Amino acid sequence: TVKNSLLAAQKNVRNGSYALELNVTINTKGVPYLADGPEYITGSSVKLESVFESFTDMGYLRYILNLKNLIPPETLIELAERYSLFDRIILAGFTPKDLEKVSEPYNNFMLCVDLDPQTVDFSDQKACRDLLMECSDWGASAVRCSLDQITDDMRQALYIINQLRLIICDVHSDYAMYHALSLNPNMVITDQPELLYNLMLSQDYLDLNMNSAF
Repeated sequence: TVKNSLLAAQKNVRNGSYALELNVTINTKGVPYLADGPEYITGSSVKLESVFESFTDMGYLRYILNLKNLIPPETLIELAERYSLFDRIILAGFTPKDLEKVSEPYNNFMLCVDLDPQTVDFSDQKACRDLLMECSDWGASAVRCSLDQITDDMRQALYIINQLRLIICDVHSDYAMYHALSLNPNMVITDQPELLYNLMLSQDYLDLNMNSAF
């Protein structure tokens, strides 16, 4: 299947995904499309609305929208109202510095911040806590980072603040999935949802979940 396409989204849902991560851009008229490649619209690109329409009967499904450019807030609000998605759309692709300009126009939606260890020392709990508190104050609902970036200090900072969801991305192998699940994230992003789904149904995961520290 083609990545970031309606066909790929349908396959992922069949394989057990409860959330879809989509790269989204807009055309010259401000209509949101799935980005074909990093951020482009081609003749085969699909409207974002077509994805929402395809899964109207799946009220559990969440959408992580990586905004490659800023979609007019009124356009997103209209789509969210039409498909009852206000509590299921997570807008992502923001840095902590972006929050000041996006928190007000997108305040109807959950905002996700991408954390970068180059901008803050993930091994410094106070620095992590200060950054996360700032993000929360600016309206962020979630933070996203890769599995290899998460430190105990970052987890402790998240636990202390207790207002931000943790999304772990770039999880591909069964070992990485098991490791990611042991950290009690709110969401795991993978390109192998069937493998993750089966792992979460396994006795190993149930035992892990019962014995987690957080």
